[in-house]
Amino acid sequence: MLNDRDKARRIGVRGQRFFAESIRYWYAGGPPPQIGDLSADEQIAAFKKDEETLVAKLGESNIPVSNVHTGGYHFDEDAYGTVEQAIRYVDRLFKAGADEILFLVQMGTVPHEATMETIHNIGEHLIPHFKGKKATLAGYRHYFR
Repeated sequence: MLNDRDKARRIGVRGQRFFAESIRYWYAGGPPPQIGDLSADEQIAAFKKDEETLVAKLGESNIPVSNVHTGGYHFDEDAYGTVEQAIRYVDRLFKAGADEILFLVQMGTVPHEATMETIHNIGEHLIPHFKGKKATLAGYRHYFR
């Protein structure tokens, strides 16, 4: 969550792709992760190609494809962006029943400065936005502390 939406998206998508490729490398014998600093759209295009390859391999093995296999290849427009986008994203998660959210801030290629700006924005804007608000989560009333 950065003040610059485009920079946040580029850094965040790159980090997510690196994270997914690292898992594939270490646990499935895939190629080493790519670290090229592409635009967010170029990273997403490469990610979609990776997803298509995975779906094809699963199909060759007669394994039904589900969100368990492809969920990590999907991006929410608000997941990497500004404070306002993060508030919308967290609000949707709460409405879907989440009662705790873990921010994976430092994925692979995310620079230290972006990590620190994100942590600052969480403390300065996101937490105060939700603090004291009442939400109904899975049938329970919960106050955000």
